[in-house]
Amino acid sequence: MRRILTTLSHKWPEYLIEAIVIVASILAAYALDNWNEDRKELSKETKILKELIKGLEEDRRDIDYNLKNHEKALESQDVVLAWLESNRSYHDRLAFHFANCFRNTAFISNESTYATLKISGMALISNDSIREELTQLYDRTYESYLIYENEGFNLLRQCRENLSGVFFSYIPYDGRQKDLQGSMVPRSPTTLKSNASFGYWLKTYRAHNIISISLMQSKVKRVNHLIEHIKTSHSLSE
Repeated sequence: MRRILTTLSHKWPEYLIEAIVIVASILAAYALDNWNEDRKELSKETKILKELIKGLEEDRRDIDYNLKNHEKALESQDVVLAWLESNRSYHDRLAFHFANCFRNTAFISNESTYATLKISGMALISNDSIREELTQLYDRTYESYLIYENEGFNLLRQCRENLSGVFFSYIPYDGRQKDLQGSMVPRSPTTLKSNASFGYWLKTYRAHNIISISLMQSKVKRVNHLIEHIKTSHSLSE
């Protein structure tokens, strides 16, 4: 026992250093393991953010296309309404505007990455405000627009049911044309102009179209803001 105590009294600095080295090694290994895990999580986050940006950019192209079509429809709606309220006679160009008045588009969003993120856990996105913006866009803005869009298709169906066969022989869309435009020649321009029913359905659909345009403009602003927010917050290049 005395020999052990004597040895300890002479070698305790050496044992202390060894203990410190062992503890330091354990702590370093633990820190390295955490660093590797953090790198893996950051890599996962960066990958999914880039995929989100790609999907959002596809959404933006779809919204821009739809918005242009609705703006063209509004122009035609205004042309036809101005003709209805004027003393001008019918001219062939109006057939294009009649067809263009009653058109709609369907928003097809790319939500696959967001759906994957919701399954794996929104906590993967480290930025709280980006998480909130994603939820706001996909679960609220997109969902509420789709409800309004469906109302538009129902309204369009009512317009066609009430107008086709009464004022027009049919409501065509030429599939050979890229923009799916056609023409609607009225059976009797005089009857069309004097009957309040056509004006009612046109004004009703125009009012819905104006709101659709406003919603799309708001939607594309949200998409643009989210894309830029993700890029600047995580220094993501194109």
